Parts: sequence; C-alpha cells; structure tokens
Amino acid sequence: MMNEERRKKISESMKKIWAKRKRKAHVMGIIGKKTTVAITNDAVRSEVYEFSVHMERKLKKRDAYGGWRHLPLDYLKQKLNSELTELQVALQYESDEEVMDECVDVANFVMFMWDIMRSGTNKTRTGLVHRGKKAKAHG
Repeated sequence: MMNEERRKKISESMKKIWAKRKRKAHVMGIIGKKTTVAITNDAVRSEVYEFSVHMERKLKKRDAYGGWRHLPLDYLKQKLNSELTELQVALQYESDEEVMDECVDVANFVMFMWDIMRSGTNKTRTGLVHRGKKAKAHG
C-alpha cells in the first residue's frame, strides 16, 4: 500500500479510536513499515500542531549538531535574517512547497531564540528598555 493511502487509513482508524477519548490523532509520518502517531488534545489548533510537526522533522535531521542553546543570539539573529531573505526569494520565485519549507526554517530560528530567552541562559543583552523605562539586563 502506498504511503499516502496507508496514512489515510491509519489516520481514519486512529480518529475513531481517539474520538471516544476526546483527543485528536495525527499521523506524523510513515517510514517503511513504521508509523509515528501523535495524540493531542483540543487545546492545540490543528494548524499549529501540523506546523510544529514540520519544525520537529527539520530539527531531527540536525540532531547531530548538538542543539542551539550554546549558540550566541547574534549568530542566531544573523541566521534568522538569512532565512528571512530565503523566504522572500521563495515567495517570489519558488513553489508553494519551497515557501512552506522556508517558513519552517524561519520559525525554527525564532523558536531557538525564544527557548534561549525562556531558559535564562543568555546573559549578553544590555541596555534594555521595557515599556518606555530602562530595564535591567539579567543579573
């Protein structure tokens, strides 16, 4: 059975099973005979969930590089700007699939910065302004 047919069949059967439990089942991917299924609740919009699945797929391809928390924000900012440029080019000249792929790249770099800020590991920002007032940087 082709992957798309198999995905639809598994997806439909999972939806029936998990509908009773008020949860959504999404077929994330099929590799050979292995099917990855994620179960989510209704708190996450299906569009957000699907987009995050694409983000994770890209991240998994680069797992050997050791993550992002060790990367300086200035480097991530430069990479984000580069990805934004690639997205602009894709929007003008490339297929919808290429545009969506670039959107995922942009989102991943934004998420890297968000995660670093959330973790509190960045200590390089100074001279911050918060709501019109000078704010203290970390520490």
